Amino acid sequence: MNILQEIGIKDKKILTVFNKSDKIDLNSTTIPLKIKSQKIYISAKNDPDMNKLLKSIEENLPEQYIYTKLNFPYDDTDILYKLIERFDLKPIYKENFIEIELSLSKKEYNKLKRYVANV
Repeated sequence: MNILQEIGIKDKKILTVFNKSDKIDLNSTTIPLKIKSQKIYISAKNDPDMNKLLKSIEENLPEQYIYTKLNFPYDDTDILYKLIERFDLKPIYKENFIEIELSLSKKEYNKLKRYVANV
């Protein structure tokens, strides 16, 4: 955890994931760890465990993300190219606009709402 502090990550939630829980008996094993963050024990081979992990990640994310398509007219591409560079996106060139797909925070989504594709 000192490494995280050294790179300036002090106030972020941490979820420590222990894989291969199918290899040990968690009820009879004492794991002497000094981990203060939330812990989860899974077996990546076990679908219910993976669902438990995904749910735990969703619950611990600081903000919700929205997967969306954005359409940018050809005469309004300044923001588009910044997004392409930032997220390493592959634009789709249509007849009247350029389309990208990405996940945005609610704050980012609201700023870019005028470009959201009508679904």
